[in-house]
Amino acid sequence: MANIIDVAKRAGVSISTVSNVINGTKYVGDDLTIKVKRAIEELGYQANEVAASMKRRTTNNIGVILPNIGMVFFPGVLKGIEDATKEKGYRLFYFSTDYDFDKEKEYLGLLKTSWVDGIILDSCCPTEQIPEYQKALVGNVSDKFVPVVTLEAPFTDKELGTITLNETDFTEKAIDYLISLGHRDIGLMLGPEHIPMHENNIEGYKRAFSKNGLKTWEENIMHGTYFAESGYEAVKEALAKGKKWTAIFSANDQMAIGAIKAIKEAGLSIPEDISIIGVDGIYVTTLIEPALTTVELPRYEMGYRAGQMILEMIGKPRCEGKHVSMDGKLIIRKSTNPAAEENWVLTGW
Repeated sequence: MANIIDVAKRAGVSISTVSNVINGTKYVGDDLTIKVKRAIEELGYQANEVAASMKRRTTNNIGVILPNIGMVFFPGVLKGIEDATKEKGYRLFYFSTDYDFDKEKEYLGLLKTSWVDGIILDSCCPTEQIPEYQKALVGNVSDKFVPVVTLEAPFTDKELGTITLNETDFTEKAIDYLISLGHRDIGLMLGPEHIPMHENNIEGYKRAFSKNGLKTWEENIMHGTYFAESGYEAVKEALAKGKKWTAIFSANDQMAIGAIKAIKEAGLSIPEDISIIGVDGIYVTTLIEPALTTVELPRYEMGYRAGQMILEMIGKPRCEGKHVSMDGKLIIRKSTNPAAEENWVLTGW
């Protein structure tokens, strides 16, 4: 039977580090935490001493897996989770997947076989794998049910808590707004094709064009990675090829900001030559020139509700999770309307 000394040797760390990871008594960096949890899983230590301890009491630990904390969207989500859970004395263990699904699955496995009472996950699971992946999310490990709350991805299993954003609806409303301004040639800056939001954005775009009697064009679509540099490169390339859009919808604000730089470098004016609208409502959108029209998403509220939801599910084996959907709010600024008021955001960051 493996013991804590065996785990320390396998992970290449001290016994005290293993103890700190298991008990959450002192902060341990992500890399060492992963090594220790992998050693625990490989040696079966979880199924013995750790599992026995968990039968006696809860851990007051919650695991959080997000795509990338470097994206300005996610700190607000994480802050909401923290505020909701710390009220009840819980600690967070945070992991970033960098939109790598294999890495996400590894982190999920480590958390489900380690000392956490629940998991909050913003998944980058490819759309076609969602039905099968749900089984892993709700499955038992060593006879222990670890409840999971998911963010953004359209999971439907009744044993999962889910919080989604009405991406199709807010995309439709944003395109409706651009059409109301007289735009017909509208480019779409979208994220990776395998992410569910990609299809939701396209569906919203199609709905808006259809009800306005307009024809959609696949060649209007550009792809990025949700980071600013990808928006910059995609729009720069499109303009170099002669694209003459009068407006661009971007699936997030960071890509929209990159697009603004590319448009300016091409000697074009915003919004006189090209209007642009983003999604998220991050603080940076009020500080650039021109300030960015955006669909503001309830980032903090989503995180806070996820924290409340996981607390409701902890300690209730095989409980039925709640499914919540949240809306976005269109904020009009100078990137689409030169007469819009200045409204810098100088708080909360």
